[in-house]
Amino acid sequence: MQDMGVRAEKTAVMATKMKAAEYEQFHEIREHTGTRFPYHTYLCRIPLDFQAVPVHWHEEVELIVIKRGSGFVMVDMERRKVEEGTIVIVPPGQLHAAKQDKDTLMEYESILFPLKMLAFSSADTCMEEYLIPFQNGEICFSPWIDGTEEYHQHMKSYIAGMDSLCEKKPVAYQMGVRGFLCQFFALLFAHSKRKKPNKAKRAVVERMKRILEKIESSYSDNLTIQEMADLVGVSQPHFMKYFKQTMGIPFVQYLNEYRLLMAGRFLLVSQEEVLTIAMATGFDNISYFNRIFKKRFGMTPGQYRKRHITLLRQSAPLPDWEDRQSAGPS
Repeated sequence: MQDMGVRAEKTAVMATKMKAAEYEQFHEIREHTGTRFPYHTYLCRIPLDFQAVPVHWHEEVELIVIKRGSGFVMVDMERRKVEEGTIVIVPPGQLHAAKQDKDTLMEYESILFPLKMLAFSSADTCMEEYLIPFQNGEICFSPWIDGTEEYHQHMKSYIAGMDSLCEKKPVAYQMGVRGFLCQFFALLFAHSKRKKPNKAKRAVVERMKRILEKIESSYSDNLTIQEMADLVGVSQPHFMKYFKQTMGIPFVQYLNEYRLLMAGRFLLVSQEEVLTIAMATGFDNISYFNRIFKKRFGMTPGQYRKRHITLLRQSAPLPDWEDRQSAGPS
């Protein structure tokens, strides 16, 4: 009985840690700025740092720059294959995700910053004509800048310039970074079109955000279809149809996938027992957990943990900031 009590207590602690974990905790973080200058850069590797990035959103703008390899990135419910050199632009509040392309390693740089960094006044022309429409989805552009656009090389050079400034931190580097950002988005807006907001699509996305937020905060609990249907005020059949149409897979499959991804993450960043991690991620039956984990990842949880350690030892490190080409815009 005492062992069961200790195990239950450890599981509860582990579940609390997992629920509190933020997205960036699973990045290889190299943060170059402080809270007074909210421009942050993260270097990430799929699957070395994590197997995949589940569908999520945040209020910051995100630029995803593929440095090496290939993978898949989803933005606004559309998924595309991305390769070295591709830049993905994620507006504030937009649903997005990333996953591995078969066995290929994908290394990428994630740049996060609030939209206000591009404005000089809450009522200036830049805010009214471009930034607010950008935030509201009224500016139409391709999120994937992949080299087919004539301005792609200019955008890459602006990002290289920002990387260099954040590494070296010369006097007034913050103004330089802001200047590069403004040039980057000036090019984007110059090659964009205006459109009327799709209110119906926006309602679908906002409803899905509530569902995903509930999954993120309560995935270790016994979430039922009825509970999720009640959350958004629809019947069970309507919820199941809506979720599959929007996300492409049934709710129960998505929930298990999310739990398995979280279990995989904590196998890599903790030394907790497999049973503890299984229970903390919502799996009460260890045999069932082991079975679907092996089906999903092709190996047992223990093998997954050992393989990751081996891959880390064999993997070449990401290039350091000073080793990157950081030529200014041409």
